[in-house]
Order: sequence, then C-alpha cells, then structure tokens
Amino acid sequence: MILFKSKKGIQILLDVVGITTSFLLAVFTRYIILVGKMGSNLNIRLYLIFLAGALVLCLIIAFFWPFTPLEKLSSREIVLKTIEQQILFIACYIILFYFFPQTFVISRVVVGLFFFLNILFCSLFRLLYRTYCVKRVRGAEKKSQIRTKHRSPTHIYIIGAKSIGLYGGYETFVMNLLQQHGDNPNLVYHIANKANGQGSMELNKMPGAMRVNDEEFTYFNAHCFMIHVPEWAGPAQAIFYDLRAMKWACKNIEKNHFDHAVVYILASRIGPFERRFANRIRKAGGRVFQNPDGHENWRRKWSAPIRAYWKLSEKYSVKFADVV
Repeated sequence: MILFKSKKGIQILLDVVGITTSFLLAVFTRYIILVGKMGSNLNIRLYLIFLAGALVLCLIIAFFWPFTPLEKLSSREIVLKTIEQQILFIACYIILFYFFPQTFVISRVVVGLFFFLNILFCSLFRLLYRTYCVKRVRGAEKKSQIRTKHRSPTHIYIIGAKSIGLYGGYETFVMNLLQQHGDNPNLVYHIANKANGQGSMELNKMPGAMRVNDEEFTYFNAHCFMIHVPEWAGPAQAIFYDLRAMKWACKNIEKNHFDHAVVYILASRIGPFERRFANRIRKAGGRVFQNPDGHENWRRKWSAPIRAYWKLSEKYSVKFADVV
C-alpha cells in the first residue's frame, strides 16, 4: 500500500509562491532595469491590486480545476496543465480589464513578463514537488516490500466445510482456494475436516494428501486437522463439528502465538456460541470472517424449531464477526 501522495494544498501554496515570485521579477525588470534609462513612475497601489487579483484567480482556478496527484503525471503533462491554467488566467484578466476604468492600465511589459514567468516558475515548482513525491512513493513502496518480505505469514483457519474432497459448495470452494494459493508463502491455511460420520474425510481418496498423525494431514501445503463428532446427535452434528473446530483453532492460535490470524466460518450454524470464541481470537490479535451463505431459516425442509434456531444463529453470526 502506498502511504504517501501529493497534496492539493501544497500544490496551491507552490502556485502562490510562483505567482508572487513572477510578479516581483516582472516589476523589478520593468522599473529597475528599464526605468533607469527611460524614466517612469511606479503606482504601487495599482500593482498591488494586480497581484491580489492574480492570487484570488489562482485560488478560484485551483478550487474548480480537477486535482490529479503530481506523481501520476509526467513532466510534459505537468507543463501542459500549467499552460492551460495560464491561458484561463489570461482570459480572465482580459475580461476584468475590459470592465476596469482606463486609469487601471499597467505596463504591458509587466503583464507579458508576469505570465511568461508564471508558466516558468509554476511549472518548475510543480516539477520539483513531483520529484519529491515520486521519491517518497518509491521509498514507501520499498519499505512496504521489505515489511511484506520479512512479515510472518497470515494463518487462516477455515471452519465449516465437511471435507476437502467431498462434493459440495463449501468443499469445492476450499479445494479451489488451496489449489490457487497453495504456493503463496504469505498465507498458511488450516482446514477443519470431519473425522467420522456422514461426509467425513477419506484420505485414501485424496491423491497428494500426506498424513502427519491420526488427527492431522497436509494437502497443497495446507495444514488440515480432523474433528470427531458425536454421531448420535443426528442433524446437530454440524453444530458440534463447528464448535469443536473453533475450539481447536483458538487453542492453536494461542499456543503458537500467531499474530493477525483469520478464522473464516462457513455458514451460520453456531451464532449463539460465537461470541466467546470471537473474543479469544481478537484477544490473540486475530479477526473473524463470516460467510452466512443464504437464509437457512427460509427453507421449508426444516421444522419450525430448527428454522427459529437458524434465524437466531444467523443474527448472532453476523453480529459477532469482524468481516461478513
């Protein structure tokens, strides 16, 4: 992430300095170099009005002109943009002087030098500021790359899919996730899998899976852990499965002191129980991501008590998550 960019206020300040410098040099050239030989009177009040008008016009143009960060522009684009603004500057002055009394006439030499020097100094100051901004951006990018290079990987715990090889929406999602990010050194996945019951993990059907012990295996560089569920619980097995997987994830995060861990929960089966787990995860420096899927409480296949539980669980799952 780039932490620095040019600011409109500083660019306006540089334009004000450029205008003032151009005005002083134009007056100096006309009344010091030329007047010494030709002779003339200097109407200070009239030229101060001229300078004040120039500064006001500068602020008006800067306010309405679309702002683009200088580090995104090339040198040529900066000069052209400055010339465009000066053309608008000159047009405004022609209109203003048309309505002014004839006594408000100032030296054409001063006006011509002023606009020429204005383009020169404003372009120069903007180019110098752009150079400074580009260096700051590159420095921020370099520091960000160094931090990313030396930063410990993010540990992501995925709770809710029954098993990686099983046919299903969540299971297909996890499979694709591991295939696409399996070689990413900045991400380490920890995947919960059912050890028994319907939809349990079958390692012999997963080519490439390597068993670590009876409870853990690796697949596509992901660390996978097995969760046992009480089969007598029937449809409530899913709740026991998610609760035990969350408990395992919290213990693993705390034991290994993983900073910035993410626990990603698929479906909203344990909403009423998520608060204590979410607090443990946040206390360890992690966050809870929640995928609520659809509105399970709308599905007619569930009985009225189960639909009431689904509605309550979806409410609290979203409430206790950091990202939905």
